[in-house]
Amino acid sequence: MSIRQKLGLGIVLPLLVLAALLMGTVQLANRMMDGMNAMYQGEVVQLKELKQIADLYAVNIIDAANKTNAGGMTAAEARQGMLAARRQTQEIWRSYRTYPMSEQERRLADTVEHLFPPADAEVDRLLPLLETSAPGTLSSQILALYGKVDPLSTAVSELVDYQLSSAEHSMERLNAMKGSMLGTLIGVGVVASVLLVLVGLWVGSSVSVPLGHMGRVLEAMRRELDLSQDVPVLRSDEMGRLGMALNGVTQQFRAMIGEISGMAEQLSLAAGQLSTIATESRSQMTEQQHETEQSAAAMNQMSATVSEVAHSSSNAADAATRADQSARRGQSVVRDAMRGSEALAEQIRGTAGMITQLSQDSRDISSVMDVIRGIAEQTNLLALNAAIEAARAGDQGRGFAVVADEVRTLAQRTQNSTSEIAQTIDKLQQGASQAAESMQQGLEQVDRTTDIVRQCGTSLEESVGTVDLISEMNTHIATAAEEQSKVAEEISRNVSNISHIAGTTSASADTLMGRSRELENLAAGLKAKVGQFRC
Repeated sequence: MSIRQKLGLGIVLPLLVLAALLMGTVQLANRMMDGMNAMYQGEVVQLKELKQIADLYAVNIIDAANKTNAGGMTAAEARQGMLAARRQTQEIWRSYRTYPMSEQERRLADTVEHLFPPADAEVDRLLPLLETSAPGTLSSQILALYGKVDPLSTAVSELVDYQLSSAEHSMERLNAMKGSMLGTLIGVGVVASVLLVLVGLWVGSSVSVPLGHMGRVLEAMRRELDLSQDVPVLRSDEMGRLGMALNGVTQQFRAMIGEISGMAEQLSLAAGQLSTIATESRSQMTEQQHETEQSAAAMNQMSATVSEVAHSSSNAADAATRADQSARRGQSVVRDAMRGSEALAEQIRGTAGMITQLSQDSRDISSVMDVIRGIAEQTNLLALNAAIEAARAGDQGRGFAVVADEVRTLAQRTQNSTSEIAQTIDKLQQGASQAAESMQQGLEQVDRTTDIVRQCGTSLEESVGTVDLISEMNTHIATAAEEQSKVAEEISRNVSNISHIAGTTSASADTLMGRSRELENLAAGLKAKVGQFRC
């Protein structure tokens, strides 16, 4: 369980206990109220009704009779009051008998109920006498009424006593119930208080114990630089995760210190190697300074040789320029020949195109002649059909037959002329085809001649390009030789600078040796500081 959940339990549990106590108190109060209501409905109301019955007989009936006998009340008033009292008594008694009763209370009620008829009978005998008797003459009848009413009052009093005893028992039950509920509430309160104390101790220990472990580990880190201790993790709550995080930090510190120690060792070794390298560099710089002096002398000799090469390259460039001029003149002649050949080829192509167009036009004429031939054949057929129809018509179609015969004759002549024209066009097409073939052969010969001339031109162009390249290369060689001469001079100066730098580098190597020794001392101090940590 997490610390948050434990703290929440410490808050929720008292609230639950308080709610339970409140519910118990409310339940006790409800039960007390139910008991009091039951006592009121079962005893107090019944006592009230019994008291009303006793008062109605003692006051309303007997008192009315006494007042009438004494002359203080008229007979009519007494009769009305006594009848109303008896009627009210009967209603109250019927209401009383509807309540649930114990066996003893039912026996007492039955006794009272058996005493009502004699009392009512005595009242009935007294009522007529009230109107006929003079005041002061009813004492014996009133005494007889007392003889019937007193047993009824005594029985009602026994019922009242029973109700009082029942009410006393009800109060005793309520008091016992109150004591029991109070004892239960006190017990629940004591158990809840003990439970709250235990939960508080449990939550406090779940926080204080891990904090104590972490405090001891951190104090060891602070005083003794001891990183070898880990916090014991006994729970998976926030304190457990905090302990695991602290253990992870110490593990990372141990790993980092181990790496730093290894780096310090490597730094010490590197400083020693750097010192050795500085010593070797100083020796090599001295040797290099001697070699650069020798290189400077060699560069002076090379500069003189480069000057001679530049002069020879300039002469070769002049010769290449003259060869280039001759090649360019030959190239101009070849270009003129190529242009003439190409013009002749274009003329032959134009003539071949016209012959081809002539052959195409001849084929078009043949197509037209085929159409004319078809029309003549169709016309001949139509004329033949017209002659047949004219023959069928007899004398009426004779003139039409003559015309049809002339049309057929004309169509036959058209077919014959068309055949002659077709033969002439076939000859013309054959001649055009032969001319086209001859022109094609001439064109191919011109193309071959043009290709040969073009090849000659290409060769001359390549020769001109080669001469140009030679001339350009000679120029470049001369330029390069001049630049090389300048570079040689620059190299000579740089070699002198290198010699000077080598001297400076030698002095820097001495300084580097001193810094390397200081670095070795720093590495040793770092190892000593890291060695103070206990991992």
